[in-house]
Amino acid sequence: MNGGEMLARKILQFNDLVIDGFEMIQKQSLSGSFKANPIEYSFSHGSTPPFFASSLYAKEQSLSMTLRIDKRKLRRDNQLFYKDWIYRNLSKPGRLWAIEGKQILWAFAYVRDFSEAYDDHRYFIELSVEFVLYEGIWHKTDSRKTYLTPYEACDWDACLDYREEQFCLPCCLGCGKVNPIRSCCDCHCAALKKENSLCVVGNHAINLFHDSCANRYQLHYDCRAKEKFFPNDHDVKICKDGLRASVIAGTFYSSTTLPTKKVSVVLDGEFTDPTIRINGNQIKLDGGLFQGLIRINASMELWYHYINPEEPCNCLEDWNMLDFERIIFPDYSEFGFTIYPGANTLLIEGMDCCSMNCVYLDIDEITL
Repeated sequence: MNGGEMLARKILQFNDLVIDGFEMIQKQSLSGSFKANPIEYSFSHGSTPPFFASSLYAKEQSLSMTLRIDKRKLRRDNQLFYKDWIYRNLSKPGRLWAIEGKQILWAFAYVRDFSEAYDDHRYFIELSVEFVLYEGIWHKTDSRKTYLTPYEACDWDACLDYREEQFCLPCCLGCGKVNPIRSCCDCHCAALKKENSLCVVGNHAINLFHDSCANRYQLHYDCRAKEKFFPNDHDVKICKDGLRASVIAGTFYSSTTLPTKKVSVVLDGEFTDPTIRINGNQIKLDGGLFQGLIRINASMELWYHYINPEEPCNCLEDWNMLDFERIIFPDYSEFGFTIYPGANTLLIEGMDCCSMNCVYLDIDEITL
């Protein structure tokens, strides 16, 4: 796109319904608010709002859109079912996808209201939809969990089993005759590949999404594919500064717009009752010697994968969940860790001085 990418947030897809180009969106408006209920002073100017954190918490957002669907983009044999396909997607809660600059975003959403305007134009359908983004935030998508498959508007039903039943045929031909069923094996229902990931496709897909012509890709979010194709790839990796160091310490950067608690921590190596401190908040893991991988997710679930140094194994399926009681919260420590926009600090203690240890972080970066 000439002049750089758009700063406006362009909606790309809801569930499997692809927003096919700029002209399909006639109107679009996103609104939201913050959780702040100020108490007015009785005998003074102004009010006192109850601020509980350094930034305000968001309420649910509302996205209103008017879609204009041009049936001329479709094949004749699948025009009949396209409206059914639209309502089928709108009836299900799911992911709403958008692009802003070079960043692809998604949010959990459902449709609260919809209306269809009467239009005597034979080629167009106009549909007004109001989405509720019930988390109140957008997620900056993980390029290793985001996959793209080729999309053409005329073949929107390539993986679907829509049939036109012939009820008015002569009885001698038999009732319920149907058109041939399309095979699901030659389209995106097949297993995703690493080369389909946004991590690999990158700027090529970004440029196409900003193109004023029709979208060329359908988006898919798949956590298992990330584990399969990028098993050892993490947002942040910090290791000891030499084998003789007794701590892991470092600073890392996050591009999250809002503070986020959705962070997963993995310790790699030999640890004895390790202490984890991120941005000053600290927890301690009680249990003696840990040898292998320790994973703590955003819900403070503790998982352990033992690796025998005498018989190392690359298979990471054998994770065991440990008791929550093993996590010790010192006084004045909060539940979980918070990652802030910009620079963040990390300190890990409780390891042998003469072996290599590392810590990995995966962060769900969010924005409004």
